[in-house]
Amino acid sequence: MSQYPSIVLSGDQITELFPFHFAVDADLAIVQIGPSLAKIEPAARTGSRLAACLELTRPEITCSHEALREHQNEILLFTSKSRGIQLRGQMLEVGERLFFLGSPWLAGPTALKEFGLTLNDFAAHDATVDMLQVMQAEKMALAESRQLIEKLRHKQELVNVSDRANRAKSEFLSRMSHELRTPLNGIIGFSKLLEMAGLPDREAGNVRRIHKAGNHLLGLINDVLDISRVEAGEISIYSEGIGLGELIAEVAGMVEPMARERRIAIRIDGPGDPQLRALADRQRLRQTLLNLASNGIKYNRDEGILSFTVSGPHRGRVRIEVRDTGPGIPEEKQSRLFTPFDRLDAEREHTTIEGTGLGLALSKKLVEAMDGEIFVTSKVGEGTVFAVELGCTEGPVHLRREQLATLPQPPGADKSAPEESARPTILYIEDNPDNLALVEQIVEHRPQVRLISAIQGGQGLDLARQHRPDLVFLDFHLPDINGDEVLRRLKTDKRTRAIPVYMLSADAMTDQIKRLKELGAADYLTKPLDIEKFLVVLDEAAAKAEGREG
Repeated sequence: MSQYPSIVLSGDQITELFPFHFAVDADLAIVQIGPSLAKIEPAARTGSRLAACLELTRPEITCSHEALREHQNEILLFTSKSRGIQLRGQMLEVGERLFFLGSPWLAGPTALKEFGLTLNDFAAHDATVDMLQVMQAEKMALAESRQLIEKLRHKQELVNVSDRANRAKSEFLSRMSHELRTPLNGIIGFSKLLEMAGLPDREAGNVRRIHKAGNHLLGLINDVLDISRVEAGEISIYSEGIGLGELIAEVAGMVEPMARERRIAIRIDGPGDPQLRALADRQRLRQTLLNLASNGIKYNRDEGILSFTVSGPHRGRVRIEVRDTGPGIPEEKQSRLFTPFDRLDAEREHTTIEGTGLGLALSKKLVEAMDGEIFVTSKVGEGTVFAVELGCTEGPVHLRREQLATLPQPPGADKSAPEESARPTILYIEDNPDNLALVEQIVEHRPQVRLISAIQGGQGLDLARQHRPDLVFLDFHLPDINGDEVLRRLKTDKRTRAIPVYMLSADAMTDQIKRLKELGAADYLTKPLDIEKFLVVLDEAAAKAEGREG
């Protein structure tokens, strides 16, 4: 029901209130005319046609009974054909007649005298006209407000649905990350220990195959989770000015051993301007270029060339090209390049080339997340070029070099067990027996380290307070207390707050890692466990303990 009362007036009341009115029937013949209107438009008489004396000045509205009836709530203008005077007002349906209720636009007192008008011709209806106009404006504003509220409500519903879907996806990714990585931790970890055990050649070969297959599966899981994180908006992008010469040299160094096996030369053509920098996330750009470079070697010919070229700036963009001299990609297959799991039949044509079919799909999503684009051009028999375009800037390049250390066995380490008092103590809080057994066997390679373990969070807290270990490895999913709560208690207790705590979990979600580091974790090691990195952490703890002992 309308919020405004309907206006029901008789013909006499209309004449009194609106002396400039006229009324028409269904055929648009004038059936009534106000006395004031008759003064300024003599042609407007009872029985004359509306079109003969007045012209509607709204071209989008046809001057018909139906159209005027449909637009009766709108302000309309009629122009006198003989005098050129404009009448401003609106239509009102009264019974079977349409009444125009309005007033003229006159150019000052001279016009009043010319047409014999007095102030009384206007005074009676001014307030009513204003009332109708205000009502019309309020009605239109109310309708617009209702439409806006409805749009906002619909938009909020879409946001809520999207948020619920993203939360469900994040929870699924977190659970899948943990559930898949936990068994892989045992497969990769124990196979690595067997590799280090000096088995006969045949058994050692089988173990290497197991280890290789586990790493391949881990790579597949990582790629799937990375793609899902990008799609769910879970991967944070930190853009900064990246010195491309240094980054490309780093990537080239990482793939150089693979290239050397097939005698593939690596060439780097850096930017002409040494201060040119790409606006990108360093880690994500390195991951992208590493994917492209690895493909450029795997699908290259023996004794071929892999080249990196940087050009720009052009229209505020820098272009990085990774070019190979392989067999090229047929045009009909190029549209499938960035489709997940599609290896362009490489599993049949190149049976020795490993891959998951996810590297290019992930690279594309990472580049787009950095507000860039990725392109491919290829010619059969000549090779393929993958190009990444990113925003760029110019200025001093602040080099960042990562210190990488691998200490499988510390130099000069005495393999005989040292005195108990000098042995650094490591506490491992873990409820999974396979994971616990793996770490126990890894620690056997460091006889100078003493390991104590707990299978519950509460028990681990007690051991930490009693033994004051040099280092704590802490799983996140524990049967009694979650790892984040154990970490919080360790860091708020004055007896244990100085002990470095390393999270060791199969939950590899970025937000989870960031949150626990903010709570005080020294680092976050993901499962499957990187044994070399784990040993580095042990060696650093042992060195610190020896320093204190000295």
